[in-house]
Amino acid sequence: MNRQIVWKSTLDDRYEIVVSRTSPYQGLLTITDAGETIFSREVGLMFNAQFGSDMDDVADWQEIVLNFIDNQRKS
Repeated sequence: MNRQIVWKSTLDDRYEIVVSRTSPYQGLLTITDAGETIFSREVGLMFNAQFGSDMDDVADWQEIVLNFIDNQRKS
């Protein structure tokens, strides 16, 4: 099933981050490294991301991603 991509970004020219819609007001945030999914988490989509991703959602997603990546590097 092709899910609609709500937001995507690249971190450190290495990690691909994607939030895709799974149902109304819900999405799945995934982080991949070299094509392998290393993290995924359900996230909410404010206003159903009807006109694109909300700035507050993006800030939340960035925090989730940075916390995960920073904790990965410590191990």
